Amino acid sequence: RDARDLREWSVRLQNCLDTYVGAVRSRRTWIVGVRQAGRLVAAAEIDPLRRKFVQFTGVGNQRVAAEMRADVSERLRELGVLR
Repeated sequence: RDARDLREWSVRLQNCLDTYVGAVRSRRTWIVGVRQAGRLVAAAEIDPLRRKFVQFTGVGNQRVAAEMRADVSERLRELGVLR
């Protein structure tokens, strides 16, 4: 993601993703967007060394549903993003 994407995601999700630009650029963290029906509904911050979620939230930093977390976790493991 680039700075413009993170600003847009921050507005859509009503959170502070726009403050992660430096951390993403320096590869200290990874940000993954989650879409449903083409609409951004959540974002996950992933520790690239541990390959684990730091946080995974929806609009307004609301906790995502357990089913979404499980589905996204499974897919990210298949892709080698999570361990």
